[in-house]
Amino acid sequence: MHLSTPVCPYPSSELSPHESIRNRRPIRFSPPHRRNTMASDTKAPKLIITGANTPTAAGDQLVLTYDGPNDLDRNIDAAGFTVTSTTGTAITVSRASVDAKAQTITLTLSRAITTQDVIKISYTPPANGNGVQDVAGNDAQEFADQDVINNTAGPVFVKDYPGIEGNKLTLAYTGGGLEQPQHSEQHSLCGVRQ
Repeated sequence: MHLSTPVCPYPSSELSPHESIRNRRPIRFSPPHRRNTMASDTKAPKLIITGANTPTAAGDQLVLTYDGPNDLDRNIDAAGFTVTSTTGTAITVSRASVDAKAQTITLTLSRAITTQDVIKISYTPPANGNGVQDVAGNDAQEFADQDVINNTAGPVFVKDYPGIEGNKLTLAYTGGGLEQPQHSEQHSLCGVRQ
């Protein structure tokens, strides 16, 4: 039997396997929905004031550690921080460095801390500039007169410096925030064995 019109084995509404593969449009899959936890977070970073991460100072560095569900924003100015000492010598904050993951802020001070300094720090969010906040945009709360642990090492006796002049013995010390020249003390040699 001879047919003038070839018979298509597939209905007109369907494509042959070859046509189906050749003409098929690529299937696009939508990525799974990701929950943005930061967008819904409203918990502000809080300064840690107890334990191992309480505020500390040594040399011209003062370290603050915050606690919160998000990293700290790295774009933070020194504005807003005020440091005071019982010695009465002024201390200003010149720079703030942020470790976002560790949630710490290291403040660079205008002078080195001495062993005689009893330090307190306050923070007020600045009207202008970038205050302390986390990456979700939550601003840290202000605080006033927070105690700072002074980790400055005490003066060290300079062994090679002692000198004798007449009945005076001169002893020298360095470190402990003492400024040059080296701090020295004089003692009478009366009753001192040589």
